[in-house]
Amino acid sequence: MEKFNKVIAKVDGLFEYVGGLFCFLLMISVVLQVLGRYFFKHDLIPGIYNIIESYLFPIVVLLALGGSYRVELWPKLDIFIEQLDPAKRRSVNLVTLSIEFLLYFLITIFTANYALKMVNEGRLMQAGATMYPLYPVLCIVPFAFFILSLEIIIKIYKAKDKQV
Repeated sequence: MEKFNKVIAKVDGLFEYVGGLFCFLLMISVVLQVLGRYFFKHDLIPGIYNIIESYLFPIVVLLALGGSYRVELWPKLDIFIEQLDPAKRRSVNLVTLSIEFLLYFLITIFTANYALKMVNEGRLMQAGATMYPLYPVLCIVPFAFFILSLEIIIKIYKAKDKQV
């Protein structure tokens, strides 16, 4: 399980790097959009709003899912659980993690089915006068949720061994 954990950590590290790159591109795009609109009275990059909305922002958010879950950045309601004795706390934690896994794995399956359907249909997005394919982002969605599901499996494994 330790090797598996290291592999997922490396994938998360790669996702964080790529997500950071896309976050930088997003910020530069917004700055160029504002400069063009207010100083030059036209868009410097035609259709950049649609590119940000359909490509950059989803990629930034989706690639951060697994890593943010790994370092426990997600809000939790621990007040109730902390007041339980250790055996009950472990049981509640395992049940909660199992429900999380089930939900995110179902999201993985449904988004994968949707992505395959949209890829087969050749789903496009218009930005300016150009049409762009949506399949790169559509394929990232189920993969990001799959990595998140794997993170939860690691946490369940640790919780079973009382490491959480």
